[in-house]
Amino acid sequence: MNYPEPQTARLLIAHLPPHTRFVLADNNYDRNHLYKQAGFDCGVQWMAPPKRGAKDVGHHQHRDWRLAVTHWLGSQAGRRLIKQH
Repeated sequence: MNYPEPQTARLLIAHLPPHTRFVLADNNYDRNHLYKQAGFDCGVQWMAPPKRGAKDVGHHQHRDWRLAVTHWLGSQAGRRLIKQH
């Protein structure tokens, strides 16, 4: 691949099928711009767990798309889903 994975994801978000509602990704894709692009441009909830050791989402301003799923991903149900995939 000629681009970093998050940059490639940014290009692919625009091509998600119209019926897509959620995208589950690994922690390499836990990026503000991906949550924003997927949410605002496509109405898709991006779901990527934070990197190991991350205490919270950080001090930057975050969009509602990211904040809406952050606590769920840390819940028992969220962790179980991530382990399955």
